[in-house]
Amino acid sequence: MTSARRCALCYGFDGDLTRKKGQIAHIDQDRTNADESNLVYLCLEHHDEYDSRTSQVKGISEAEVRTYKTRLLDAIAASEHWHSPRQESVAGAKADAIRGHDERLFREANDLMPEGDLLHLVDQLQSDDSYFMSQAHRLDKFRSFFSETGNQFIDPDVSGKLQALLESLDSLLLFLATHFFVFPESQNYPEDLRLCMYPRLNVDRDGDGTSESMQRYDNFQAQLDIAAKAVRNAYKEYRLVVKHYLYL
Repeated sequence: MTSARRCALCYGFDGDLTRKKGQIAHIDQDRTNADESNLVYLCLEHHDEYDSRTSQVKGISEAEVRTYKTRLLDAIAASEHWHSPRQESVAGAKADAIRGHDERLFREANDLMPEGDLLHLVDQLQSDDSYFMSQAHRLDKFRSFFSETGNQFIDPDVSGKLQALLESLDSLLLFLATHFFVFPESQNYPEDLRLCMYPRLNVDRDGDGTSESMQRYDNFQAQLDIAAKAVRNAYKEYRLVVKHYLYL
């Protein structure tokens, strides 16, 4: 059969060229007549309807089936089944659903850590080697949000850029947890502590100013700069692909 699993009656009645689960039917309903001209592909629903014709209800005539079969085969030969309006409608609806899901996901994550706040934190780390606990908590919530099963982008390009961003955030958060300490120890707002990178090595904070301490601090500062730049670049790539595919 050359119907490409398209139902002749779906096409004849509704112009539907989408692929259907179905069976080969015998047009004259004589199962011993397996001639190609007597065979037609029908979806399960139309096959049942065609085989259950009764004298009380006007059924589908053989002439109709043969006519619709011919029209269908002509449409298949012209490759119309690859770009039928119905298929395009289904594809469009699926694309809209994917975009809607991914757009909702982006907005929810952005509420946890807006772009401006994330970049402000990166700037602060690179310029002052310090951050506030509330900033780290928000960044961690943003990262953790995407670890939930339902919070995954469907679009592969967006998902790929997000994964790169999350990996860079993991590295930065680990660095902050390892190399930053509360400073000064007595603070006016203990509910939102300020942490600084190795204050005992920083001559401007609590360091002794020795060349050894300053060298060690410079080394950690270089590592921080690499981690912060990685986040900045990954976030830029993430936002570019979101803008391109989600128009946000």
